[in-house]
Amino acid sequence: LCHTHPAMKVVILAEVQRFVLRPNVGERAQYYATIFMNQLVLTRKESAIAQTLLLIYLSLFGARAKESIQSRMLSALLSGIHRAVPFCEAPGDLLTRQLSSLFRCAHAASFSTTVQALMVLSHAASFDETSVHRFYSAVYEAMLHTEMPSSSKLALFLNVVYKAMKADTHPGRVRAFAKRLLQVCAHATPALTCAILLLLSEVRRSSAPPQAMSGS
Repeated sequence: LCHTHPAMKVVILAEVQRFVLRPNVGERAQYYATIFMNQLVLTRKESAIAQTLLLIYLSLFGARAKESIQSRMLSALLSGIHRAVPFCEAPGDLLTRQLSSLFRCAHAASFSTTVQALMVLSHAASFDETSVHRFYSAVYEAMLHTEMPSSSKLALFLNVVYKAMKADTHPGRVRAFAKRLLQVCAHATPALTCAILLLLSEVRRSSAPPQAMSGS
């Protein structure tokens, strides 16, 4: 229906919002509603819809963060948040209200949850300068996560690392990241080692000045 009649998105989303935010709605119902919202195709012209989606996701996230969120629900919410933010005009205030909970997710036992939280935090850090150092610390810590080498989210994590290093204006921190990645290579599979070396070469090529990683 939303694909055939895009104008119905606003109406349908309003009904979904009323449903999922009602008191005493079970997590299973909220989960399937979240999955539905994650399937909505967004465009740059639909910033209001994206903003509403972000509000719903963060409302559910904030309410559930105080409890024990099932991993699939948490994964769906983080995925939805990450997907909606680029289409929003002003997501900063909404994201920064949930920073503490997002950082807790970034230190989760599950590497998949950690990666998804870091993807969201990469957006949030751009709206809150005080959280930038915490974001880089969380990424740095995640590099030694025991689940990283075999995780299905490995490519996404390396993309987060690459973007973080490329955007970093502190050469010392970039070098620290590079050293940590090289430490990982010492115990990594050939495929992961190649991926890390390629990442480092791309960061070095795009860094300014070129000596940022070498320290020379």
